[in-house]
Amino acid sequence: GLQTALNLVYANLADGLIVHKLDRLARNVLDSETIRLDLKKRDKQLVSIIDPVDTSSDSGKMTFQILSSVAEFEKDRIKKRCTEGRERKRKNGGYIGGRPPYGYQATGRNLVVNEKEQEIIRLIREFKATCKNLAEVAHKLNSQGY
Repeated sequence: GLQTALNLVYANLADGLIVHKLDRLARNVLDSETIRLDLKKRDKQLVSIIDPVDTSSDSGKMTFQILSSVAEFEKDRIKKRCTEGRERKRKNGGYIGGRPPYGYQATGRNLVVNEKEQEIIRLIREFKATCKNLAEVAHKLNSQGY
């Protein structure tokens, strides 16, 4: 988990840890605080290039915790918007990724009809009307080379 990853990082630290921006350190308050406290315990510095915060002072610690909370909030908002967008697209018949349904193929971010597979779907429907069960449908398809 996080502690194992931190131990690997700490084994290679000289004086501390440098990050581009504090919200890139971790995307939740608990992980951020765990890292900050572990660095403090090891007498190592945490340096952010974009967000210069002195985590050794009380006000710096508070600023760090606020920035961590904002990063977690932002992550949750992004996740929610993406989920809502995918759901809206799916409800409107859009292709949201993954394996396309049989009878279609993915072309970029769209589904297009696969005529060969659509023909097999038509045969399945036709056979299903006259066959007793799906095993019989499968046998008919196999006997015709599908």
